Amino acid sequence: MSASDLDELLREHARRWSARQPAPPPLADAVDHARAARRPRNTAWLSIVVSVLVVAAIAAVPLLRSLSTGHDAAPASPSAATVAKLSQLARTAAAANGEARSADAVLTTYLVAERAVLGGSRSYDVPDDTPVWVIQIEGTFTCAACPRPPQARAPSGNVITLIVDATTFRSHDFSMGGPVQDLRALGRVVRLWP
Repeated sequence: MSASDLDELLREHARRWSARQPAPPPLADAVDHARAARRPRNTAWLSIVVSVLVVAAIAAVPLLRSLSTGHDAAPASPSAATVAKLSQLARTAAAANGEARSADAVLTTYLVAERAVLGGSRSYDVPDDTPVWVIQIEGTFTCAACPRPPQARAPSGNVITLIVDATTFRSHDFSMGGPVQDLRALGRVVRLWP
């Protein structure tokens, strides 16, 4: 048997052994089928991504506000009524505890005020992004009405710090001691008196 006879024999057997291939489906049908099969999975994936981004954005708002030092939150000038109310609060606190020389205030957020003025002590009943006024009164003070253990001396210091709600003027925190804080780090300082 020659090589050409062998080739012919193999071709004939190959034709018998090979299965007939079906005709391919129309291209448009195949594309529609593929789109329909992928649509629910892509929609679910997209929904998950959008949900995660929304949750991340909502969670980032307080973080971004806490990073602010209050410079953008402070108006160019507080109203005369606001300055009068802050001044009254400062004078009342000073009169109840000693003799004051001066008082300043700055508008910021509660979280920033806690970190800067109170050394990071936490009050969990006030939201971090609450706008507050920090009032700092300098003078010579002793808090006879402050709670303390029996036989302990009354707290004293050269600074009283108040943190009050910027809308209601309700007091959130009171502290006495020192040293004097540089309120300019929190925003635009408003001189209350002298």
